[in-house]
Amino acid sequence: ASATDPTWATDIENIITRLATDTFTSDDVWQAATDANLDMPREPRALGAILHRLARRRIIVATNQYVPSLRPACHRRPIRVWRKT
Repeated sequence: ASATDPTWATDIENIITRLATDTFTSDDVWQAATDANLDMPREPRALGAILHRLARRRIIVATNQYVPSLRPACHRRPIRVWRKT
């Protein structure tokens, strides 16, 4: 996450805090970022670091649930479901 554009990281954190009304996945975050016309970061794994940073700050919490990703690039791999605290 430290190598990611700070403006992008802030925009994504804002999206997550707005999105996190109940439960959500990284797919939901990517869709909201696309809807907001944000550029993709150089390293997409930065989203995971941002999610974990928000979890450490107790803004969101990881659940024990996983769902198949709907993004074609992810080939339906399981992704974690998060919820707002």
